[in-house]
Amino acid sequence: MEPDAHATYLAALRGFPVIDLWPAFLSAEAANGGDHPPLYLTADAHLSAAGRTVFATAFADDRADRGRRLNSSGARRPRMYRRS
Repeated sequence: MEPDAHATYLAALRGFPVIDLWPAFLSAEAANGGDHPPLYLTADAHLSAAGRTVFATAFADDRADRGRRLNSSGARRPRMYRRS
């Protein structure tokens, strides 16, 4: 089992949603023929401002998609995602 698959499996056992960010980062790396700001800092593995933008966009897209799927299935939204 790949490490990411193992982490996904463990998260699913505990009921945590998992977002696969790999496709978003691969797409961002390939955008404009690879001519883009670096997604990671050079001194360490932290995300740069461009990397944080990729992360935030992928996260928001996933949240919106999960919300659409929950609403279309008639299931109640988990308490932490409900509006008061």
